[in-house]
Amino acid sequence: MVVFCLNFCLNYEINDFYDHYEIMLQFVKGFVCWVMPIFDIMKTGPRLLFMIVLAFVIEACHKHSNPTITGGGKGGNETIQITPEHEGYFIDTGMVYIKYGAVNAPNNGVYDDSDSVSMINNKPMAVFTHLTVGNYFFRATGYHGGLTPSPYVQGGYPFTAYKESTDSIIMSVGEYNP
Repeated sequence: MVVFCLNFCLNYEINDFYDHYEIMLQFVKGFVCWVMPIFDIMKTGPRLLFMIVLAFVIEACHKHSNPTITGGGKGGNETIQITPEHEGYFIDTGMVYIKYGAVNAPNNGVYDDSDSVSMINNKPMAVFTHLTVGNYFFRATGYHGGLTPSPYVQGGYPFTAYKESTDSIIMSVGEYNP
């Protein structure tokens, strides 16, 4: 309506008082119909905006649950590459042990599989293939030459595979005396 009034004013000449009166009447009607609701929105707008923001905050604070991952073991397409690291240096001599379906070290010390650390693409790592989605606990032992009093290192690391892919993990290990 406002656009109509403005176009009318720009495209037609006002010849007499009657034409001027009609144009002003159309303009006032347009103002009341189109502009006044904006002022009403401005009264309720902050409330509406507050409600929208509140809805987003409530949704953001809602804890989205991850699917519970259980199991773990052979039979899938997951590959996990473990590189033991001590004080910023990769450990190229050692063993990595894996326990399927666990997030802690086994009480009896028995692991399901192991692999020696070897150089792959100029990086020392142990590789475990054909794993499924699930929980795994890794234990690495190795030798870090040049350390005193003990050059031996070991460490543990829990890992959860959420999808079957290739995961590369740099696992920190610490010194120990055997």
